[in-house]
Amino acid sequence: MGALAGPSVVALITSMARDEAERNRGLSLFIAVSSVGASAGLILGGALTDSLSWRWSLLINVPIGALVLVVIGGW
Repeated sequence: MGALAGPSVVALITSMARDEAERNRGLSLFIAVSSVGASAGLILGGALTDSLSWRWSLLINVPIGALVLVVIGGW
């Protein structure tokens, strides 16, 4: 899913920007957030598998998804 979302977001940023400065600002923000997310994912994933087990990499999405649903009012 992420392999499809990244190019789609870049296409939206480049097509919806009103001018070059806005496009550059949007792309730099996208790159910054993507870089932080990728780095944090690797670090937290390594800590999770080191401290608990590799199986938690499959199970961790369930409580996070439930928390997101509660926060947005889906439950």
